[in-house]
Amino acid sequence: MTQIKMRRWIGFWTLVVLLTLLTIWSVAAEPEVIETGSCSAEGSNVTWSLSSDGTISIDGEGNMATYYAVLGFEKNIPWYESRNSVQSLRISDGVTGISTNAFRICENLTSISVDEDNSTFCCDSGILYGKQKHTLLLCPQSLPLKDLSLPEGVTTIESYAFSKNKNLESVVFPNSVTSI
Repeated sequence: MTQIKMRRWIGFWTLVVLLTLLTIWSVAAEPEVIETGSCSAEGSNVTWSLSSDGTISIDGEGNMATYYAVLGFEKNIPWYESRNSVQSLRISDGVTGISTNAFRICENLTSISVDEDNSTFCCDSGILYGKQKHTLLLCPQSLPLKDLSLPEGVTTIESYAFSKNKNLESVVFPNSVTSI
């Protein structure tokens, strides 16, 4: 074999080995779904899944069932037993109604993300808002911010939106807020 052919042969097999290793690594890096179930309101098809990386995903079409996080009712929340594992919340594009109470039990929740194609909700700085950012729905309990300035245009802060937040020391409300 000539030296040029030998270099090509070594280069080819080196590339094959590298691509194989990258494939194995990327498969291993995917979080594993450790729990899943339904959280649908009547007439909807909404499911939840909790991944090994602490992400709880709300997927499907329609409204999530209503849950309460008071007076022992929190035990009816499907992920109640895993609540301390939840670190982030992801809402898919087809979800049109969410029970924010169901996430008030998640003491380690640091961030929320919403699919950009969702027509009902949006997220800014890890905080859940209605799509037009007129209503602040939920601020995660462990959001890693000490100071927060809400965007101009927010008119409503939902009840308990900042409930049990561990890190916030100050919140600046814009003049547009008319209801808390």
